[in-house]
Amino acid sequence: MNLFGVRIESLLAFGFLFFFSYGSSATARPNFLLIVTDDQRFKLIHYPRLARFQLFDLENDPNEHRDVSQELASEETLKSLKRKLKKWFRD
Repeated sequence: MNLFGVRIESLLAFGFLFFFSYGSSATARPNFLLIVTDDQRFKLIHYPRLARFQLFDLENDPNEHRDVSQELASEETLKSLKRKLKKWFRD
């Protein structure tokens, strides 16, 4: 799996991939934050400016057409990735 032409395996750290993008240099918060689980099955995208999350099951939906963040079956995965994101910012 690739992200912007770089193999995700080479970007994994702390058991998940963390990536963020800033808009202009004057912005205090990132445009989005991206985390992929260490098994590369789920990807969480957080849009801080919109207070919105998207969760994709990459195994069943590799093209990321269906956001499963509101589905009960994905609740634990969503909570786990949100905790990892929060921990990363605390540490």
